[in-house]
Amino acid sequence: MSSQSRARYYEEYWGKGIAGWTPKGVTASPMEQALVSRFVRAGSRVLDFGCGDGSHLGDLAISMQASYLGMDVSQAAVELCKKKGLNAVHREPDAPFPLEENTFDCVVSFEVFEHVADLELPLLEILRVLTPGGFLVGSVPNSVHLSNRLLMAVGYFSPGGSPETSLKAPWKDPHIRFFNKKSLLAFLGVMGFRERRVIGSSFSLVELPIIHRSRGAVREAIRWASVPVGFLGRLYPNLFSPRLYFIAKK
Repeated sequence: MSSQSRARYYEEYWGKGIAGWTPKGVTASPMEQALVSRFVRAGSRVLDFGCGDGSHLGDLAISMQASYLGMDVSQAAVELCKKKGLNAVHREPDAPFPLEENTFDCVVSFEVFEHVADLELPLLEILRVLTPGGFLVGSVPNSVHLSNRLLMAVGYFSPGGSPETSLKAPWKDPHIRFFNKKSLLAFLGVMGFRERRVIGSSFSLVELPIIHRSRGAVREAIRWASVPVGFLGRLYPNLFSPRLYFIAKK
């Protein structure tokens, strides 16, 4: 897919959504809030790479009194940020960042890498704009999570980009890059980050195929039943955590 095609795709992605589903309005989870709070302080300069509409991390960074800048390949997403009063800039898919080097104390990028066709350029740019000793913090879906392994065992593959494409039309899914713990650590190392760590979130039965469709009291009961085995996601993230959270130091 050309850079122009990708740009058009994400204009529609943040404008109209996908078959009635939209990524707008997704806020940071408790796990993400706790992770970001370890590296962002009042006055910290934060770049949100792949900021979307700013709902995920923009409001969180501002609440921490950080200096926030969002950046996205979608002009529609940038405009949504600006309407919320957040600073944001547009970036062409294959272009360097329109930013000076050694500018940011922390770059956050949650659920973005899996969307990017050419990851090497943005990672090199992230290193360039980070201050010495600065951190990259974010997450990617875990392509070898237990739920995906079960689906593969019965002949399905789920890219996981949206409920309208994951199983129904995976060829149209926005997720085009896939990671496990080993490949994610290797990639960050090859790109030049001198310290890397990958951690998982608590395991929940709610993440498994079919069970994830449960609602209301049934879903809540399953969630509570998962508490005793929640430690598995932190102990064995490659198998039991649906997302892989990474921390990388320049």
